[in-house]
Amino acid sequence: MTESGKHYSQKQVLGERVWSRKMEKDLKESVQKAWRIEAGEINKIEAYMDYEAMERAVCLLAGAKRIAASGCGHTGIACRHLAHLMCCIERPARFISPSEGNHGGLGFLEEGDVLVLASRGGRTEELLPMLLAAIRKRVHVIAVTENPDSGLGRGAEVVLPIHIERETDPFNSQGTTSFVVMSALFDALQTAVMERTGYKEEQFARNHPGGAVGEQLKRKLGFEKEENSLSVREPAFCSAKQGGTGMEITIDFSKTCGRIKPMHGVNNVPFVPQDYGNSGLFQKMSEAGIPFSRLHDTGGDWGGTHYVDIANVFPDFDADPEDIASYDFAFTDRLMEEIVKYGMEPFYRLGCSIENLQHIRAYHIYPPEDNLKWAKICEGIIRHYNKGWGKGYHMNIRYWEIWNEPDNMPDADENPMWKGTMEQYFALYETAAGYLKQVFPEIRIGGYSSCGFYALSDADYSEVAHSSSRVGYFIEFFHRFLAYITSPEHACPLDFFSFHSYADIGDNVMYARYAREQLDRYGLKNTELIFNEWNAGVSLRGTAEDGARIASMMCALQNTPVDACMYYDAWVGSSYCGLFDPVRKTVFKAYYAFVCFNELYRLENQVRVEGTADGIYCLAAGNGEEGVFLLANLTGKEIPLQITVKGRNEGEEAEICAQLWRTDSVHEYQQSELAGCRNSFRTEVLPEAVYLFRFPKMQNRAEGSDICG
Repeated sequence: MTESGKHYSQKQVLGERVWSRKMEKDLKESVQKAWRIEAGEINKIEAYMDYEAMERAVCLLAGAKRIAASGCGHTGIACRHLAHLMCCIERPARFISPSEGNHGGLGFLEEGDVLVLASRGGRTEELLPMLLAAIRKRVHVIAVTENPDSGLGRGAEVVLPIHIERETDPFNSQGTTSFVVMSALFDALQTAVMERTGYKEEQFARNHPGGAVGEQLKRKLGFEKEENSLSVREPAFCSAKQGGTGMEITIDFSKTCGRIKPMHGVNNVPFVPQDYGNSGLFQKMSEAGIPFSRLHDTGGDWGGTHYVDIANVFPDFDADPEDIASYDFAFTDRLMEEIVKYGMEPFYRLGCSIENLQHIRAYHIYPPEDNLKWAKICEGIIRHYNKGWGKGYHMNIRYWEIWNEPDNMPDADENPMWKGTMEQYFALYETAAGYLKQVFPEIRIGGYSSCGFYALSDADYSEVAHSSSRVGYFIEFFHRFLAYITSPEHACPLDFFSFHSYADIGDNVMYARYAREQLDRYGLKNTELIFNEWNAGVSLRGTAEDGARIASMMCALQNTPVDACMYYDAWVGSSYCGLFDPVRKTVFKAYYAFVCFNELYRLENQVRVEGTADGIYCLAAGNGEEGVFLLANLTGKEIPLQITVKGRNEGEEAEICAQLWRTDSVHEYQQSELAGCRNSFRTEVLPEAVYLFRFPKMQNRAEGSDICG
């Protein structure tokens, strides 16, 4: 019908074209072909769907406070459909366009919410910034994609697969079938969420009053027609308890909540190569109870030419790895003897030290010519230190790390740690880890000392990472490594995963949780997470603030999935060494952060602490006979503190509530005694302070376990 209301015949509408039976047949075949394509693709979903991932997605959607979905083009329209489906069953949801999401729209989501990102190829550029922002906010991300190895697939917590062989259009280029398949997947998700949550028809009826469906539900369920009414509600006000000028902390030594972990390990030792131990700094390491000494960059540039590195211990790669004469253990033996003598456990990095001057010439950072021979050289080193081979030792070293930071730079020409591709490193790891684990099943093999997860942070870490463009590569390398070693065709052992970061406390906590979540996602739930290179701030060296930041970092990381930490660096010749004065050969104040944390570690059991505040980091530990409480103040101001202690032996009279060791701008681990009542006392905590409180008489038993932090 035209604007004037005049009718035209089919022939007139078609112009010179004549409507014929042939055209009708062609049309019928065309549309039926499109329907068959879409029906066929939907029928395939059942066979390829990852039902474990579907289960996780349903759990996340069923438990989410808010849900958002985003995609582009036809996929975006399907995401609008998902948001509507969730709203229909009282799961608050909305569609966020990529342009809106990248310019503030993600403020709709909070920690624990769910974001569904859909992209057939997984490389939609507009979605990747949203993915990283969601991870930073600790929002659960569900990806729907055909490519799980894409940036979207690797970064998401859950990946729901789709596979589209054919779109319906003649050019196979429009997202027609993709839209239908995604919509079918989203329909199934809604059905599963309804069943999981026990959603009732009565609930749906109250949310769908309009249209024929609404009328049908009213009749079926016997709802009477109700008139809408408006009611005026009293305004709601938020109230918060106004705190005083100080801070109140309660320590309950009867409530245990896990073990204190070795957060106070270090890289290297404070040796001077030609003068081991004479300065007394090795003894200081022992007094601080340092649990691990990780051996990387040992002796300085190029491993000091004699220590630890494969090229130093086995200088001629063409030599026979089964001949002890091929090895030069002289300096490394002496180093290992000192480490063990002073109570530390070596954490041996197999590989090479960083070559920061590689732009002049690179020496030992190229991929090995023969991966299996390299693994056999490593075998010789392990035999020497663990099995006594070649007049060696029986040190029973547990941790053996394959290389360090192969992801240091995306361009091999600029990489000071690995002059090869990531695939070449994966192949080296596969060969070495598999071989060494077969020969020494009792040791723990891992790597790869990732450069970290700076890309997850809002802060600009381009200075500590040397380049803002590198940080995305770190995460890409991480996911591709995990995908490689967990694939059925490779299936490599990974007893521990190690990573590095020079970021702030809050970001490092986030990185640790992200790394653990991703390891679990790849099925590596038994893989230890080791944070084996960090520093609170090189520019703070020698200050009380450095000590407070180190103590705070260790306290914060205790309550994360990290299993062990190793500070970089304990070698007096390194600018990163905050423990020792390289001129006077004495300790800096930061050293006492390690001493204090060891007091917690010595008592083994973490106990419950309540009442902490922003900028205050603390931990408590007890063993039934004594208790210890560590507090670090990063608020920048003096804090009046009141401590209430529970779980002490009530039958004992004591004039001394606690013994206090102060390290701050005025004191250097100086002891004070606090008199007062048995269970409560007050003190002043100076800015940038590390205070250790010891409670000498505790109850003999703790009451089971609880949750800390």
